Amino acid sequence: MPSVLICTLVCYVLLAMGLMFNAKLGEIVSSHWSLAFYQNGYSLFDALKSAFFTAFIEGDGYYCSILWCMNVIFIGSYLTYAILAIFGKSKYRWIGYLLAFILCAKIRGDYTSFCYRNYGSRYSDNFSAIEIPK
Repeated sequence: MPSVLICTLVCYVLLAMGLMFNAKLGEIVSSHWSLAFYQNGYSLFDALKSAFFTAFIEGDGYYCSILWCMNVIFIGSYLTYAILAIFGKSKYRWIGYLLAFILCAKIRGDYTSFCYRNYGSRYSDNFSAIEIPK
């Protein structure tokens, strides 16, 4: 969370100082994507709200566009913890992982990789003991 706060505040300060040139770049290269940035103004309150809440819950990347994926990472990590807490010690955990994968695919496909990671991480230790001949 501190890195998201710092990133958002740095972008807010640059925007407040008039040092964000996305709109000018969009005009030069005819990029609608670059023109879309910072059209709704800016405020310190909105920057703090983005850093502490909306970046993690809604994927708000208004001040720092790279934060668009924070909600997927944040919610997906807690999804991973929940799946492991529920199914991690079960003999038939792969069924739980499969059900979680299908449910995530139906609800929102972004989280399926977190379900797959649970399954894959259980079996990756088997490969660490393989010696590669020189």
